[in-house]
Formats: sequence, structure tokens, C-alpha cells
Amino acid sequence: MNNVQHRSVLQYQLDMGLGYGYCKLLDFTSLDPWYGLVIKIYDFKSEKPIQDVKVLQDVEYLLNPLTLGWFPSLNDQCKWKIIGKLSRADDSVCPVYKIEKESSSQNKSSKFATKNWCPIYNFSKKGTSCQYNQLAHLETLQLVTTQSIINRTTMEFLRKSGEKIENYYYEEENKATLEDYHQAIQMPFYSNIPIEYRNKVIPTKELPAIKHIPSVALCLAAALSF
Repeated sequence: MNNVQHRSVLQYQLDMGLGYGYCKLLDFTSLDPWYGLVIKIYDFKSEKPIQDVKVLQDVEYLLNPLTLGWFPSLNDQCKWKIIGKLSRADDSVCPVYKIEKESSSQNKSSKFATKNWCPIYNFSKKGTSCQYNQLAHLETLQLVTTQSIINRTTMEFLRKSGEKIENYYYEEENKATLEDYHQAIQMPFYSNIPIEYRNKVIPTKELPAIKHIPSVALCLAAALSF
């Protein structure tokens, strides 16, 4: 039986011997039963499991929220464990995501074309078409697995420590892991995103003043490397 509930904090083992990562599950299935399981990953890792969940109360998040495809398994053999529950004022705020607009073109060079993307509100409502740079900092609306959460967390900690992800994850990895890699390198560090735009589309006029947003050229280069 799965006892994961709204605001449950979970501990999981990271790859590459980095110790343990931590995330919180938020249940928005009343808005969308398919995409409504949201995971917020804490910018915190430990060599050994923490003893008090309150250590994470004021810790910043590591990534934008991800949408989980199903609850993690919590049996004794798995990498996941519930360690408590925590609440924050923004727990009830539904994350904003991005999607690529439907296009008949299969050419990857058009993937990041001007106004070929739009924000998604409440998991289903499309916003106005945007330049990619206006929402490059938002996660793409797609379901992820528990292994993808482990991959993305591990990769982000490697990035933050100045390591090259490709030195740890190789071309021989499966396609899902490679997709996690390409998603990771296209995203700015969450801590570099101005607080006022972390869950919003950035106005075009503000883009020149905001550093660390990936350029269309960088994203295109990553896409073409598949």
C-alpha cells in the first residue's frame, strides 16, 4: 500500500555515490488526474539520511517542479522513503510549464523558432505563444519516472559543482537517460532565475537584463546532438 500524500517529503538515493536527495510531492490531481502529481526537489543532499525533516523547511528548490507519472515504490528494497511532511505558502500554487506548439515540420532546427512555444497553466490551459527565451526556464510539461528524478537531481548537483555531466553519463546510456541529460543542460540554474519570474513567462522587454537564460542557439545545439 502506498502512503505518499500531499506535502509528503521523500528521501531517495542519488547516482554516482552522491548520497541522498530529497523532494516533496504535491497533489494537484483534482486539477488534472494525469499530470497532477508534482515533485519539487530540494537543493540539499546528504551523505547519510537526515534524522529531522525540518532541516529542509527553508531550503531552496533545486529545479522547477516536475510532473511524476506514478507514485514511487516504497518497499524495503527500493531507493525511496517517506521521512515526513512539510508545508509552505506556495504549495497551493500550480506550476507553469511550457510545451512546443503543434507543427507539421519535423526539422529540429524549427524546434526553438520564435513563438513556437507557449506556457501551460493548470496543466491544460494554453497561454499566448512566446519566444522560447521567455519560458526557457520553465520545465516542459511531460511525465517523468522516479528514475528520471534521480537522474535530474544527480545531474544538477554535478553541474552545480562544476563537473561535466557527460563524464558520468555516457552515450551508451539508454534514451530516457539521454533525454534527462539534454533537458538538464538546456535549463538555467534555478537559483539564477529571478524570484519574480520563477513560475512566470518573462516579458520580452525584460530578457536583455536577465542573465543565465539559455540562448536559442544553445538549445538548438543540444537538440541536434541527439
